[in-house]
Parts: sequence; structure tokens; C-alpha cells
Amino acid sequence: MKEPFVRFFRENFRPPQRPSAAGAQQPRIAFIDLAKGVCILLVVMMHAGLGHGFPGLRALRMPLYFMLSGLFFKDYGSFRLFVEKKVNKILVPFLFFALLGFADQALTALGEGRALTAYGLWQPFVSPSMTRSNLPVWFLVSLFWANLIYCAVSIHVGRLWLRTLAVFALGGAGYALSQGKVYLPLFFASSLTALPFFFAGSLLRRLPLLYAGRGRRLAPLLGVALVGAGAGFCAWFGTPAIDFRTNFYAGSPLIAFPLSVVLVVGLLLVCKGAGWLPVVSYMGRYSIVVLGLHCVLMAHVRALLGRLTGHAPGAWAVFLSTAAACWLLIPFCRAFLPHVTAQRDWFRLS
Repeated sequence: MKEPFVRFFRENFRPPQRPSAAGAQQPRIAFIDLAKGVCILLVVMMHAGLGHGFPGLRALRMPLYFMLSGLFFKDYGSFRLFVEKKVNKILVPFLFFALLGFADQALTALGEGRALTAYGLWQPFVSPSMTRSNLPVWFLVSLFWANLIYCAVSIHVGRLWLRTLAVFALGGAGYALSQGKVYLPLFFASSLTALPFFFAGSLLRRLPLLYAGRGRRLAPLLGVALVGAGAGFCAWFGTPAIDFRTNFYAGSPLIAFPLSVVLVVGLLLVCKGAGWLPVVSYMGRYSIVVLGLHCVLMAHVRALLGRLTGHAPGAWAVFLSTAAACWLLIPFCRAFLPHVTAQRDWFRLS
């Protein structure tokens, strides 16, 4: 019992250490975990009812996740091996958390004497929602398609300029579907729309300022300037953004895309300057667990706080309580559910 507690405390409250021995496993990139932690907490915050009016937040939140995924894109030299990796790391958690949400809502309906319906299981095939399953996990299946599409493009299109054309042509197809209000099953149209952001993330590896040890003093100042400029633009002109889940554009894509890229790069540079923060970086490292659990927990947290206080809880109380519950459940998921929470591979396709 001691070792899991020690590991939990160490990972939360001690910065990652550089390997001392030659050939030892390289440490995680601390500021990337921090950026993911900031992003997932913004997701929980907005689902709790906070921050919706903050300038630029909608233009930052989801593009950050797609761009971070693109930043670490690797085709593994084989499309089949790539699919195997993504099935284990993305699709299996999607199925698990979607079924968890459906089971939770089914049990709640039984407890309240309401009729059960299986609509939540096939809802994402016919509409851009998962309200009777687990709403936030739409992102996982959309990210799965985006990974597969970009892998196919990168394997078959070697020249960067041709790959750029292919990616933006597919992104344009997603935009056309959004304008025609055409929904493709399992958020496939959303994945096309997100592809340019994924591609932009893959290009960020060429940005020297994001490398460890490069521009350490300049990075946070530039990051604050970029985030400030993006937020200022949104405060003055409104926030042009894309609701990826519903594949809906709020404003022109010619503005929304570069604005999101500027905000994401700015946040990454700010996080590089900070390096690492306790709890937030830990939640970023296991952000897929927080993503999959927080909406399932939030309904129960809200009801529990209401019973304890005798009145409807405030948004901040719901946010902090839900985030804390997710944080405490991360070690449980790692220990007992590693194969369905992207901590270990479940099976091989080859």
C-alpha cells in the first residue's frame, strides 16, 4: 500500500528528474504535461459553467488538444502498427468511457424509476452529441479519425507542400460539410475540420523556441505577448472559433485558424517558462482519465453539494470538487484500469 501512495505524492509534488544513467528512459517533457493540465482544467471549468465569456478561450481549448497530438505524431513506419497504437491509446478509452457514462445514466434512471433507452449507445452515429453516454469523449473518436487520416496522408504524400495542400483540402471538405449542416457518423466531419490544426501541431516541432533549453528567457515573454494579443483581438472583435463537436464555425475560418494557432503557441511558450506545476502537470499527464471521468462525476458532485448545503451549488464549488475527485481517481485508474485508460496496451492487431 505504501508504494502507490509514495508514487502518487512523488509525481504530484516533485518535478520530473533527468535520467542519471546512460540509456535510461528519457523523462517526459514537463511543460507539455503542464499545457495539457491547463487545457483539461479549462475543459472541466467550462463544463461547470465558468469562463464561457472569457475572450479567446473557445479559440484555444480544443485546438490545443489537436495541435498537441500533432506535435507528437509518429507514423511508426507502418500504417497497421499505427492503427494498433491508436486503437489502444484512443479508441479503447473512448469505448470504455462512453459505456461508463451510459451505464451511469442507466443506473440513475433505474434509481429514479425512469424508463431506460439505448439511444445513448448509437446517438453519435446520427447526431453530434453523446448526452446519454458521456459528452466529452466525442473528442477521442474524432482524434482517432484525425490521426488515421493524417497518417495515411503523411505516408503517401512525401513533399511538404503537397501534404499541406492535401491537409487543407480535407479541412476545406470539413468546412463545406459544416456549411451544409451535414453530419457524418462518429464525428468524422469534425475530424476533417480539425486536420489543419493537427497538421499545424506537427509543424510546431520545427519551432526552435519549443525545444528544451532554447529561448528559456524569451519564451515566456513571447508567450504572454501572443496570448495577450489573441485575447485582445477576441475582446475587441469577438471570438472566431470552431465548435468541433458540432462542426460549427463562429466566424471566418481564415481568422479562426491563425488565431487559434497564435493562442496555442503562446500558451505553450508560457508553459515552457513555468516548466512544471504540482497537481496541474500530473492531471495533464493523465488528462485522458480526467476527460473521461469529469462529466460522469460532475452530475453526482452537483447533487451531493446541493444536499450538503441545502441550495444549488455555485459553479466554482462544482468545478473544484469535480477536479479534485478526478485527481484522486487517477491512481485508481492507473492501478486497476490501465488497459482501458491508455496506460497499457490491451491487444495487438498484428
